[in-house]
Parts: sequence; C-alpha cells; structure tokens
Amino acid sequence: MRVISGIARGKKLVSPITEVTQPTMDRAKETLFNMLESWRLKEGKGWGQMSFLDVFAGSGSIGIEAWSRGVKCPYFMENNEDALKVLNQNLNLMKLPPATPVDALNPPLAPRAMSIVFMDAPYGKGLWAMALPKLVEAGWIDKETLIVIETDKKAPEIVPDGFTEIKERAAGRNLFLFIKQGVKDETGL
Repeated sequence: MRVISGIARGKKLVSPITEVTQPTMDRAKETLFNMLESWRLKEGKGWGQMSFLDVFAGSGSIGIEAWSRGVKCPYFMENNEDALKVLNQNLNLMKLPPATPVDALNPPLAPRAMSIVFMDAPYGKGLWAMALPKLVEAGWIDKETLIVIETDKKAPEIVPDGFTEIKERAAGRNLFLFIKQGVKDETGL
C-alpha cells in the first residue's frame, strides 16, 4: 500500500496487521482519484481549496492520498483501537497531526461542511447509512458535499432517503457510490 500521486508519491504506508481494516488497493484508489480529479476540474476548484473527511478511516490511505494531492488538512474519523494505531503510524510518516478516536455514529460538530466525504465502513453492516444523517446533523455534510461510499460490488447497498446516487463505478472487488444530499443534479462525474 502506497501513496500514488502528489507530494508523497511512492511513500509506503503501514498496512493493518488484522482484518479490522481492508485498505483500498492502489488500483481502486487510482480509479477513485481519477473520478474525483474529473469532478474537481468541472467544479473549477484546486485540491488546496477543498476540505476532505475520511470516515471509518482505517489506515487513512484515502485521506492521506487527498492530502498528498493538495488538500490542506484532511480530517479522519476512526474509533477502532487497532485501526487508530495504524492510522496514526501513517499520519506520523507524513508528518501530519495524530488522529484521536472519533465515532462516526456520534461525530463532533464540524468546523465547516466538507467538500468531499469518503466513507469505507465495514461491508454489509449499514454503518455508513447510519452515519450519514449524524454527519449532516453535526455539519460535516451539506448539499454541496460530494459523498463517496466504498462498498463490496457483490453486495451493493441502498442509498438512504434524503440522498441521491449520482454515479457508481466498479473497481476490482470494490464499488464506489457517488452520492449527494437531496435531489439529483448534474455534478459532472
């Protein structure tokens, strides 16, 4: 597992020792960020203008990838003790501040709504669907936020009421769901 682009390109990240986290493989990560790059360009924003939240962060590889591409200070939510240790090892490797335990089902108030929220919850448990309204309530997500859900393509999950699927894309064993709060609009994905 490594950073695939940006200022930390090629740096290896610590992989989890347990089955607690299942990091996004490099090829799937590349697919994801190619799509986000396309969206970013159509929005007319630079990475440095965007905010990024990595929910159920695990090793933190997605948030770190966003940081490597120019996001100033990504946020991470993880509350599993073993995953948090790996996440903090990776943040330390990048000289980023450590993460503290945060439960996505009981998030703190946001400093502002994020440009992009990435969620890679344990598959098949519906945790991301339970976390979405909590993140909205705490101010992490608004109608402008692009939400990306990573799930297993063999067991796709249903987008909950109040959110609209904009696009989906398979990448290996993964399925990325791009959603927004509210009614479907043209986002350029």
